[in-house]
Amino acid sequence: MREFLHRLIEQWMTHHFFSWVQARQFASWCRQYVGKGDSTINCDFEEFFQRENCTVEQCYGEISQRIKEQSINLVKITRGNKRDNFVIDGLKTDHLISEIQFTQDVAGTISLKNLNIGTLQIYDRISFDPLIIQASECRIRKLKILSGGSNKNPSSVILQNSNVGLLTVDVGAVKDLHVRGGCVLDFGCPPPDAGNPFVGSVTFELNVFLPRQTRNYPLSGPQCYRNMRAHLRKLENTTAANLFHAVELAVEREKDSWTNRTISRLYEWFSDFGGSILRPFLWLVLFFCGTLLIVTNCDCVVPAFDSHEMTIGWRAFLTEESIEAKWAAALYIVFQSIL
Repeated sequence: MREFLHRLIEQWMTHHFFSWVQARQFASWCRQYVGKGDSTINCDFEEFFQRENCTVEQCYGEISQRIKEQSINLVKITRGNKRDNFVIDGLKTDHLISEIQFTQDVAGTISLKNLNIGTLQIYDRISFDPLIIQASECRIRKLKILSGGSNKNPSSVILQNSNVGLLTVDVGAVKDLHVRGGCVLDFGCPPPDAGNPFVGSVTFELNVFLPRQTRNYPLSGPQCYRNMRAHLRKLENTTAANLFHAVELAVEREKDSWTNRTISRLYEWFSDFGGSILRPFLWLVLFFCGTLLIVTNCDCVVPAFDSHEMTIGWRAFLTEESIEAKWAAALYIVFQSIL
């Protein structure tokens, strides 16, 4: 029981406190973003392939090496292999890559790790093979998944403990989108009456931080959440749609009256706008324990005079003057009121 409570408190702190702190820091990083100058080197796959016997693996290896040397500004990746998993690892350096582009015949699974990216863009793919971008422990100011009218196979994106300032998606550009941990501070999404940008599954886990106010985050307003919710509803993705509905209602109350804001916050605290199953149960347990302590310590349970003569069976124990009987009587009264 102690381990369960410790794990529950740790998860709550991680979701509600540490995510908030990290999101504030990342929002400040996005505002202070400055692109690198002309002194850095651009990497283009076509330049690599002009060398004799150059392979895709060598191209990705040279990109990773240049990132470690902090001598790279723009990366344009145009080729890949659907059977391989390529890795670009920044090894947690502070070097900022102004832009990474995935375009043309790029395919396969590409893992981005520990990178600081100004703009990560996927667009104008002509390959029929799937492309999966896995970003882990990355900071991305703008993530753009664009169709460009020529996408043969929509791309899939997996974000693992990565922070994104603005996530922009085009109609039909995204196959699967999975976000675990980290934060997404703003969305660029087609309006509800436009085509759906998603053609596969979309998951936002509960530990993903989505801002619920515009004052401290670069959030454009509640409309981006409305657009996301509308498209997720079309996919019958109720779980993700409810999540965006909750953050949408939280942002909308910024312009409400103080009475509406108060009721909105109570609704959020007690059930996360109806989207949480666990939260009402935890409030019930909290009220139960609190009422039990009040009833027990304020002498709200007083046995009647000669009560042994009027009670039989197990209820006779409740009329005794012992500490155990006092707690049992309080427990009985509180539990009876809940039922």
